[in-house]
Amino acid sequence: MGKAARRERNKTIRFLSGLAKENPERFIDEWDGRLNGWLKDIHSYKHGFIESERVFSIMEKALNILLECGEAAVALQYSNTYEVLSNECCRVVSFHCGDVRLEYLKKNVMYKLTPNYGFRL
Repeated sequence: MGKAARRERNKTIRFLSGLAKENPERFIDEWDGRLNGWLKDIHSYKHGFIESERVFSIMEKALNILLECGEAAVALQYSNTYEVLSNECCRVVSFHCGDVRLEYLKKNVMYKLTPNYGFRL
């Protein structure tokens, strides 16, 4: 990670941690927008050759950012983020390996798009 990328990441973490403490509703909106972006990144692996480590590294990156934002952010979004991203990662990997048991998740777990463009179980 370069110097500029590190600065941007730190700026984002400061912004999100401040929102989580001062304005939880806006934090949820911001986080759902970022979650939506990570879901698009995960889905981009669906139609090409994938390495499962790359797919799950997106989830790991998102959870690390959330953990760095502090306890207030973790309390608000950790379980939702973990469930949504791990489910989507499993769906993409199962799509490539053809495991029917993992594909079962895809058929039986429904997502509703919330008004703020984030996914909820």
